[in-house]
Amino acid sequence: MVQVDLVGPRHLDGGERFHALNQIDVASHHAGIEIVEDRGDARVVCGLHALWSRHGVPGRMQFDNGGPFTSPTGVGEVVRFCVHQGTTPVFIPPREPWRNGTIEHFNDTFDKRFFRQERFTDRAQLAERAGAFEAFHNRQHRYRATNGRAPDETAPIPRRDRLGVEEIPTGWPAAGRIEFIRFIRSDHKLRLLGRAIQVPDGHAYQYLTATLDLSIANGTDNLLVCDEHGELITTTHLAGPRR
Repeated sequence: MVQVDLVGPRHLDGGERFHALNQIDVASHHAGIEIVEDRGDARVVCGLHALWSRHGVPGRMQFDNGGPFTSPTGVGEVVRFCVHQGTTPVFIPPREPWRNGTIEHFNDTFDKRFFRQERFTDRAQLAERAGAFEAFHNRQHRYRATNGRAPDETAPIPRRDRLGVEEIPTGWPAAGRIEFIRFIRSDHKLRLLGRAIQVPDGHAYQYLTATLDLSIANGTDNLLVCDEHGELITTTHLAGPRR
């Protein structure tokens, strides 16, 4: 599992804007930083591709619910890019940032031990120095969670073949999964992408996982809702991304 977050916008001297696209492997704490000009889909997709070129393509990638990862009514190009690469996007419950606690901790490290320790003339210099900090972190930063080992001393993400950005087909793949973790309140509603889906009684005040299965054709029950033990409790139709 890799957690990812988009930090910013931040500003350099003279007002030049940037975002930091940060990722971290939850098990090894192997981290990556990619400086992007803005949060547009194309910039973030290219940023992810650059990260995966250095660190490998993750099997699962965990996001919050902010743009450009998702919107109130759907998922977009960043998620499409992930699914085409064989990566399962996982969206944490809204307003629960602690579920991405590993990347939030790294964002704090990025801010205090790197960004606020130097002055940068422009984005190009910032990106170069961020690369040096990324290498230093992975070589030297030791974590209690890994018994005092640095990320480079733990097992890396297994390498998988990846597609170049220009190789991604138009439309959505015929297979793949997108997961949403949601907390069910007393009204037994699962709120997802602008819809309120009724779930069976007995599941109030529980976390459920709703999986959009792209291999199931639109018009059928392509959303599978499971409890915390992985038991299927209901299925329903959710208008999936257009292929």
